[in-house]
Amino acid sequence: MNTVLLQIQKQYERIPSFQCREGCTDCCGPVPFTVVELSQIEARPFTGLRCQYASSHGCTIYKHRPLMCRLFGTVDTPQLRCWHGKRPDVMLSAIQGSTIMRHYLKHPMGQDPLQDQSWMK
Repeated sequence: MNTVLLQIQKQYERIPSFQCREGCTDCCGPVPFTVVELSQIEARPFTGLRCQYASSHGCTIYKHRPLMCRLFGTVDTPQLRCWHGKRPDVMLSAIQGSTIMRHYLKHPMGQDPLQDQSWMK
């Protein structure tokens, strides 16, 4: 495993886990993927307001989902709370969530996913 991927994994490990509703994709909108995240999956073109990896059975890339998906439902802010009330036992604070995002984006992963919009094509 390369160094950048190990650093990303380190950020993933800081995020608490919880059990989603089975098959739920209600929070699955278009999200940016880093170059490294895309290297772990089969890239699909952006298809609109829904994530291209959401299916009627849930997320088809759950094990390799990007950071934003991992943060959803785990950060105690209105924008990132699960609409169905699902959550980990201990939520991340807004500051903790922002810190994880900053560490995640500072690694040399190719282009910054927040500036490179090619992931939407």
